[in-house]
Amino acid sequence: MNHTYVLQHCRLIPQLSEEGAPELADIVIRDGIIAGIRESGKKTYEGMEVFDLAGKTLMPGIIDAHIHLSMTETNPAEANYVDPCARTLRDLKYAKHLLDIGVTTVRDCGEDRYFSVTALRNAVNEGTVQGPHIYTSGITMTPTNAGGTPDSEFGYMVPYNVDSKEEMRKAVRINFARGADFIKLYGTGSMMGKGSVPGIGIMEDYEILEAVKIAEENETYCAIHCHGAKAIVQALNCGVRTIEHASFIDKEGLDLLAGRKDAGIIPTLSVTMELIEHTDPDSEYGKHVIPKVSALLEKIRICLNSAYQRGDILIGWGTDQSLAAYTREPGSEFRHRHDFLGWNNADILKQATVNSAVLMGIDDRTGLVAEGKDADLIVIDGDPVNDITVMYRKPEHVFLKGTMIR
Repeated sequence: MNHTYVLQHCRLIPQLSEEGAPELADIVIRDGIIAGIRESGKKTYEGMEVFDLAGKTLMPGIIDAHIHLSMTETNPAEANYVDPCARTLRDLKYAKHLLDIGVTTVRDCGEDRYFSVTALRNAVNEGTVQGPHIYTSGITMTPTNAGGTPDSEFGYMVPYNVDSKEEMRKAVRINFARGADFIKLYGTGSMMGKGSVPGIGIMEDYEILEAVKIAEENETYCAIHCHGAKAIVQALNCGVRTIEHASFIDKEGLDLLAGRKDAGIIPTLSVTMELIEHTDPDSEYGKHVIPKVSALLEKIRICLNSAYQRGDILIGWGTDQSLAAYTREPGSEFRHRHDFLGWNNADILKQATVNSAVLMGIDDRTGLVAEGKDADLIVIDGDPVNDITVMYRKPEHVFLKGTMIR
């Protein structure tokens, strides 16, 4: 938009705004940045463009810190049969959908062998296409394991396996050479993979340590797919920043994370529930994944609640959803964290904004309604602190770097 304008009469959420911000505020936006936050009614804005939000809620855009833009279908195996060029266009379709529903920042945690998401990120950054801010991990660093080989249902994202310190070093360097923003490791079995056991660790210390070392040399970090308690402890001791899913985290893992702002967990409830609620039970995929995940659900609830109830664990926001699932129910992660886990509305909102920005290391530019931050903002008709169901539908307006998307 590249000019100065005002969002007037905005209802702010204290937990998602700079300290001391008024509850009813006027937000001055200049060249895509929040240039000022003023109490409503204290100043007139002659000669400036003014958008009156009439008391609607203004909050930071949502950050989905665990997603796969290449996973457009609910069944991941279907993605193996998509032409690479077509996949890039599907990635764009997914990204545009996310922006439309208020997800202004995306962290892609594993793409295809052709780096289609990295190409999309570059196109967004160049202004060739419109989409949310995208951070990519490139190809996931996956050791040889059941359900995680090039010929598996995830084959399009696993062009090779890494099974030594040397292979890890080479593969991580390839990712950075192709433009990865961070590194994604695969530390345990998976919920989806046939024959894969979610709680069992599948990486050696020296493999993880090598990835962390190369990532730090590139001034970034490692995230790790990790369900099992022992593997979570292993990853944290090796210097991994974010534990993805964290399904069976225990006291030892929580103690390692207590009070830290440089590491945390990113649960992904919506994909877990999606597998149970919307997988065809008569399909070959459904016959193995539904019983497998259903049997683990209560343990997941207990373990994630133990993390939340501590009050000193940094919990971020991820969905791991396909485009098909995200289209069906845009607010499913909000619903499951509220209904299934019973978490506080304000805390859920912080997880989807402030906390995820901190975990990704981008809180200098986003995650809060604060002076100096990017104007990545959404307008909600309602009060999500008192009624989280208003987050189950699309926001009324979406702003990206100050530009009104709709």
